Amino acid sequence: MPAGRIRIAMTDNIIVSEVDGPPDVVKCFIREEDGLEGQSRELVVIGLEYIDVFEGVEQDEARKKLRLRTVGYTVAAFYFKDHTAPNRRFYILLKATGRLDFVNLDYKIVKSLETGIDQVRSEPKFMFQDPLRTALVFNLSCTEIYEISTEDIFCLEETDVKLSYVTSSPIVSIDACINFNDFLDKDVFTLSILTRAHNEVAYKLEACVCVFESKPAKGTKWQRTTNLTFVEEATVSQVLLKSVTNIGHFVFTPWKTYFIKHALSSKQTIDGKTVDKIYQGPGAFGSDNMERIELLQPILADTTLNHLTFTFMTSTAILITCRMNAILSSFEDDTYIWEKALFERLPINGGSSHDHYLAAFFNEKCWILVSPKGHLTVYSVRNEGHSNFVHLGSFLCKSTLYSDLIGNYTKSHLSCGSLHCGQGYLCLKFRSCGDIFASTCMKLLFKSKDSVPRQVYSTRKGIYWADVNNNVYRDSERIDFEINGSFIATKDGTLLKDNTIVTLVPIQRDNECNYAYVTKQGYLRWSFSKVYYRIQNTGVDLTIDNCFLSAISSKGSFLTVLVLNDEITVFDHCNRLKSQKVVFHRLSDLASIFLYEYESTVYIFMSDTEGNLCVMKLATFEIVEEVKICKKKLQFCEVPNSDYFFIYTADTIIFFKPSKIKGRFKIQEVYAPCPISCLIPGEKDGSVVMVTSQGQFYDVLVPGDAGRATLCSKFEKVLKTCLKFITLESSSRYVIVAALPVANPLQDKYSEIYVYDIKQFKNISAFNFSNLNNDIESIKYENAMISDIIAVPMLKRTETLGKRKTSELYKEVIFNSCILVSLNLDSIDDIDSKNMNNLLLFSFDEESGFIEFVFGINTGFSISGLHNYYNGCVLVYGEFVQAYQLNYSVHDNKFSIEQVSNRLNISGITITSSIFFDKRKAKMARKQQNIGTWVYLEEMILLDVRKGVMRFNVIHTTDGNIEKVQLQVQPLNLFERDLINSITDTGKMFTGAAAITFKNIRYLLISYGDQKLTLFSLKLDGEEEIDERVYHVAEQVTTINSVRTTDSRMSTFLGESTFMPLFLVSTLSNGCYVIGILHEESDISLHILSEKKAVFAKRSVQKFLGFLDPQMDDHTVISEI
Repeated sequence: MPAGRIRIAMTDNIIVSEVDGPPDVVKCFIREEDGLEGQSRELVVIGLEYIDVFEGVEQDEARKKLRLRTVGYTVAAFYFKDHTAPNRRFYILLKATGRLDFVNLDYKIVKSLETGIDQVRSEPKFMFQDPLRTALVFNLSCTEIYEISTEDIFCLEETDVKLSYVTSSPIVSIDACINFNDFLDKDVFTLSILTRAHNEVAYKLEACVCVFESKPAKGTKWQRTTNLTFVEEATVSQVLLKSVTNIGHFVFTPWKTYFIKHALSSKQTIDGKTVDKIYQGPGAFGSDNMERIELLQPILADTTLNHLTFTFMTSTAILITCRMNAILSSFEDDTYIWEKALFERLPINGGSSHDHYLAAFFNEKCWILVSPKGHLTVYSVRNEGHSNFVHLGSFLCKSTLYSDLIGNYTKSHLSCGSLHCGQGYLCLKFRSCGDIFASTCMKLLFKSKDSVPRQVYSTRKGIYWADVNNNVYRDSERIDFEINGSFIATKDGTLLKDNTIVTLVPIQRDNECNYAYVTKQGYLRWSFSKVYYRIQNTGVDLTIDNCFLSAISSKGSFLTVLVLNDEITVFDHCNRLKSQKVVFHRLSDLASIFLYEYESTVYIFMSDTEGNLCVMKLATFEIVEEVKICKKKLQFCEVPNSDYFFIYTADTIIFFKPSKIKGRFKIQEVYAPCPISCLIPGEKDGSVVMVTSQGQFYDVLVPGDAGRATLCSKFEKVLKTCLKFITLESSSRYVIVAALPVANPLQDKYSEIYVYDIKQFKNISAFNFSNLNNDIESIKYENAMISDIIAVPMLKRTETLGKRKTSELYKEVIFNSCILVSLNLDSIDDIDSKNMNNLLLFSFDEESGFIEFVFGINTGFSISGLHNYYNGCVLVYGEFVQAYQLNYSVHDNKFSIEQVSNRLNISGITITSSIFFDKRKAKMARKQQNIGTWVYLEEMILLDVRKGVMRFNVIHTTDGNIEKVQLQVQPLNLFERDLINSITDTGKMFTGAAAITFKNIRYLLISYGDQKLTLFSLKLDGEEEIDERVYHVAEQVTTINSVRTTDSRMSTFLGESTFMPLFLVSTLSNGCYVIGILHEESDISLHILSEKKAVFAKRSVQKFLGFLDPQMDDHTVISEI
């Protein structure tokens, strides 16, 4: 295959997993065949990707009986009952791809019929069964009506889908009935079609009849019998259409009623007025009613010789009844005389303008209303005033604007966006062992009075601890024991204040309360023996920061491990067994060690100051795992007489337990009810003592079967629309959220930055842009919209890591807590905007939880996005692309932002996607005349909203301190042009893209802003061939971002990760999806649920259900039979 060729193929282990799908209800049914012989009826709710079945609705005891997941997105649903075979009944699901799935009453797909016509969810969908012939008539676009034969559904093919009729304008509504046709002298099936052209106030009523042919075929003829236009300002959501057999067509708006005769020869009179072609009368509401009123489908008609009665519902749950009494009704003469239409309005459950319903359905004398608050109201017509409620979960109208996986080894999904009311929201989904820190497992022991405790020890005589004033307490009572800085309490309650002790550790699993310790003189000693070990050639003073010790009782002996200067020494009792220098792949500055034994194997757990964990076998020094847990120094706490222990920081608690698979273990994050100061082993079996940051002491009992993770979620409304959030290198507890002002008279017009404690899921503080300091006081940042927000940690090139000075390390710490924000000033007067800053630097104080404005500049051009590059260099892009250097002077305690590159003009087109780099092309060269300077050449790719992909060269010169960047436009090469041609779609705009490299394969995901995603992959060490695959999601894509991945897992010690996320996709209507890889050794069928619950049909594209942990998905999947 020639280089640069696009190949539409990709391994099947790349899958789409739904994190949060739009919960919209597509259709509801009350099953007709239920209720026979005393059987209660079931409520069937069909959503975009699910079918829910409820029972007990009629008895006020609604409960979910079954949930089924469907393949593909359902955009419309219908109920079909075969006239020729009463037992043949189906639910017909119209999918977004145009496929028709026929589902029987056992919820099995019995037939799938491809139409090849993609569907638009916002367009109305209708389906009717022609009672005069074996045919189904339905629309597959806004102007085209099709039909299929129902004589033998199981034999239908795509070629059997026949186009019947094309309307002159987009369809608003369709209804059908049987009319007697004078010309044909027989009953005919009639479609009445209400249409309206875009941006026009005129509606058109078209009626057509099937002239002949008993079934759909090429000879079927449809003839238009009515074509009438009338002017009406009501929107399409305020219009209902209903056709009445041999009478005519009625159109209802809140303020008017229209009637069009079914035939010109028909003689009709309403309220004393003879109807020529069209009649216009009053509606249910007065013309002076300015309230926003929407009318919900369907509309019901009850026709007798004495009256016509229409019933329909408003979005505010008001039941409208329109009755027209007949003065004369003669079918033979086709003459009808009607009295004036009378309207009645009946609020259901006290319906008011404050209640809002998204949709209504009618079935079996019941109205079913869908509430955005998360429930269905089932209103019985037989028993007026009686309603049942069925809770379905939240249906809040929300749009996801940004989402990401936060955390390191254990990840949670966080999303943000806007609500229909103009507010914003945050939604967190995570897995947690909720049974560990449950209120039933925690007992408050006591609370310190003044400050956070330190140096806490749990002993047989009680809990000893000291406060910041060096006062020592046993439990809540202060004791007479003076210390000068530190003290030690052994397990038997002995208090030591020997200042020569560097570190002391109790011997785990020892009932005699023995311990081991190291002295400043370089001796390792044990409490049970006078024997000691002289530590040789330390080279440095021994401190708690460089000398690490742990001990455990194992098989009747005491094992002790000492780590000093990256050398591990093991002792059996008091005898030195062995020592070895160890080279770690991840660990940098060692912070703590811990010994753990399981099934006669002893492991050494080690962590560094940056939250990395290394595990090795004590017997062989073999490293069996290296993984990053969080961002801070890890500490360990055993659970006495159990196989569990905790790994924790002030922000994160990890629960460690053996897996069911021999030789493997699992870790799971645990959410404590409040921030903790420390965890220490308790005196009772299976208990630990938790000390909170507020000084509370809890006895926590860890259940023997603890550790079963459950999927949890938290949701919070925010006053303003949330555009994006970031996490900082300095903390895994807090997220920083950028919020935009909304058009609400009750709120100000300033952007804000919120700080959220993600562990407790609550707002800690907020920075309002009205507080920005300006040299010109009259200038306000009203209506200045945040366009991007990023964290700016100092990313270092590998070659410059060894050159870091103390000042550079301090600078890195400072920038780990900094935030860079760009503003869009387009809505502000040009004179004012020139004096305003649009690139702003903030700092975050983790202790107080507050954000402080530090410094800002005006770049002179509109900014749409930011990208953190290397060494404090930030690439700013919008109308132009330019590099800026962030700096901090330790001596002057002053920040600065300076230009370090040329300004690259990209023709004033706003860029809508992030920057990504093709590292496959990156090169490094060292200048001969200056041995300490490096020059890097990299390619930069930008997505322009209209131009598509643009390529630039980035020439980065650095010596680790001074940065210089040069930007150059480069033409696309042949390979890149082929890629562009394959994804260019005339008339559509790029709205999102992200790229990532995983296992030497480069992945690129692109969206045009519709419901289609295109994924490309390229092997970096092979031929330039691109694999391409297209995915569809339920709603319009808003953002795409890549997920940080790692290839460095060394073993299966912590269990093999079966799913590796690559991209997160956000859509309107609360959709969040993750695209990732099922590892090759994983059997996809294991992640699709068991056959007992029904499985997917075998299709070319598999779909993975569930979030990250497929075994936890408890949903049934609909299948073919």
